[in-house]
Amino acid sequence: MSKTVLQQKAPGRFDDLDPNVKQRRASDPAAAVWVNASAGTGKTKVLTDRVLRLLLPRADGAPGAAPHKILCLTFTKAGASEMTLRLNRLLAAWAVQPEEELRSSLAVLLGRQPGHQDIHAARRLFADVIDAPGGLHIMTLHSFCQSVLRRFPLEAGLPPQFEVLEEADAQSLLARARDSVLREAAQQKTSPLAQALALLATVLQEDQLSHLLQDIARERRQLHTLLQGRFGVDGLPAALNEALAIAPEETTETLRAAACRDEALDKESLRQAARALCDGKSKEEQRLGAAIADWLAAAPQQRQTALDSYTAIFLTTEGKIRSRNFPGKDTAQRFPACASILQREGERLLALRDREAALRCARMTEALLRVGHAVIARYQEAKAARAVLDFDDLIFTTLSLLRGETAQASGMTGWVLYKLDQGLDHILIDEAQDTNPEQWKIVEELCNEFYAGQGARDAERTIFVVGDEKQSIYSFQRASPESFKRMQADFAQKIRTAGRAWDIIPLTISFRSTASVLKAVDSVFAAPALRSGVSDAEVGHQSWRDGQAGRVELWPLFVTEESKDINLWDPPVTVSESQSGAAALALKIAQTIRGWLDRQERLESQDRPIAPGDIMILFRTRNTLFGHVARALVNAGIPVSGIDRMVLNDQIAVQDFLAMAECALHPADDLTLAALLKSPLIGLSEERLYRLACGRAGSLWQALRAATEKAAREGDS
Repeated sequence: MSKTVLQQKAPGRFDDLDPNVKQRRASDPAAAVWVNASAGTGKTKVLTDRVLRLLLPRADGAPGAAPHKILCLTFTKAGASEMTLRLNRLLAAWAVQPEEELRSSLAVLLGRQPGHQDIHAARRLFADVIDAPGGLHIMTLHSFCQSVLRRFPLEAGLPPQFEVLEEADAQSLLARARDSVLREAAQQKTSPLAQALALLATVLQEDQLSHLLQDIARERRQLHTLLQGRFGVDGLPAALNEALAIAPEETTETLRAAACRDEALDKESLRQAARALCDGKSKEEQRLGAAIADWLAAAPQQRQTALDSYTAIFLTTEGKIRSRNFPGKDTAQRFPACASILQREGERLLALRDREAALRCARMTEALLRVGHAVIARYQEAKAARAVLDFDDLIFTTLSLLRGETAQASGMTGWVLYKLDQGLDHILIDEAQDTNPEQWKIVEELCNEFYAGQGARDAERTIFVVGDEKQSIYSFQRASPESFKRMQADFAQKIRTAGRAWDIIPLTISFRSTASVLKAVDSVFAAPALRSGVSDAEVGHQSWRDGQAGRVELWPLFVTEESKDINLWDPPVTVSESQSGAAALALKIAQTIRGWLDRQERLESQDRPIAPGDIMILFRTRNTLFGHVARALVNAGIPVSGIDRMVLNDQIAVQDFLAMAECALHPADDLTLAALLKSPLIGLSEERLYRLACGRAGSLWQALRAATEKAAREGDS
């Protein structure tokens, strides 16, 4: 208790030493607060404390908020469940705690000595929350949107009995919509859709196209907005040409033809440079000089045919202007202007390549968006026919409802917002760095009434946001640091204009990492150029684990060894070994851990030798390095867990059963049927499969049925 009193007397002195000081500021129920919280600084605790202090009576004796008027939006269902369990567990404990323990807990939470009213209210909170209509509203934004649409289905233009698709079902429906569009394109070979698909097929594989269409489906609101002011999908070519500064009549052929005409060339200078190269000592120089001279001597149409090989003289395969030994030192001394002539021609050809790339980009983008638009339209039709929504629809439809963007919502938006506003006094947003623009707009619409009109005069209504600006760089679901900063600035302006308390609080004391780890992170981002990529403010952390050891080691890069040039026609009489960088790093990790275990290195925090279970190796993804490390650990005799996860579809047994199901649905698929017959489920030998398949008149399935009927008549197996 003395510590609390000291903090009240001299809060500035302890702000940087005790995390409770900033956490209590952040959980102040009388102020709107934006918390910039780094990972491991107690974001969930602050959020929980904020809810508890909203529920408890205020310091001035005003009653706490009604549980059903608090809305807490989290990013994941796991986060919502964790917070709900934490609150219920704490409230249940308060209901039965001895008074001294409860008084102590409330003193730490409130930063003041609790009175009799606080004690009485804390004991009743568990029952109040249980009895509240719907309990505490702690949910994901998707769940909140679903609840809004359930309340106002007709205003949103939805059937009252609509259902929400699970992710797997949505993917399946999208795949069927895609297949339907592809079949239509195959039947109408001269349609713009078929032409767009044919163009995409020249550069994309089937899986790549599927993934791109899925991405477009997720961003369908952006696509709709993009096309709305450009005369729909048919206005795309003009819009793309304008964006890339392409003339409407420009094509790759016209560009290449123009680049090969005499008037586009400095022929005399190039001939001089070609002669200088031909007179050089190097055979390569002579070859290049002769190639330039031959190309210049050809007719423009022939030049156009050989343009790619001519361009390769001046540009490298990486698309840069050739400079190394072009021209050689001797040639440059004999003809000093040669280098500048060749440089100018290289720049001209590089500009041509850039223009061709812009044209390809425009045409491919148009084709992809045209196909994507058709797939989305078919997907939306399929969902409407089934009266279902996917997770993105929940966000988009709710936003359209709150903004009156649909015919049904037009004129009803005020009523909907009024009804929602009557049930909300406090909105709390968790993981704000992962909130995308549409989700922010929903939050903005909900909060507008807090700080306008009568709502602006109601001091009991607050907004609370917690997130980490630095984590926005991952752009999860199109979240961005720019959106994070913009919303922070917008809330600050609205709240201050309304004359209400507004506070921005950074939480930098980490409970997770030691000082040495945090210092290493801060050192990396000390340079302004690096810091600007993650935050406008200075990146600094403090560790709560004072005095605990930590260590950061920087290992050298493990580079894949360059393979030696060998003559493929030489007989393989020698054995050569090479090791990839990933394999070398994995071996180093395994050797290091093996050394710790063999030396019985002490784990000081537990006062015992290090055991394999004390070591955790983290990977960003389960890539090739993951397999190398797991293999190296096993080879070193080190027990390892976490490698037993598998992708079911990659397992042979699962693929066999899927093949059996596909054969039942599509028996005319000869390849799948052949794979099934060879699998352990049937066990047909290679020879018998050959006899069955070779020389057959119809499909493999028909041949199989005929062979089975024949065997049954003859009594054969």
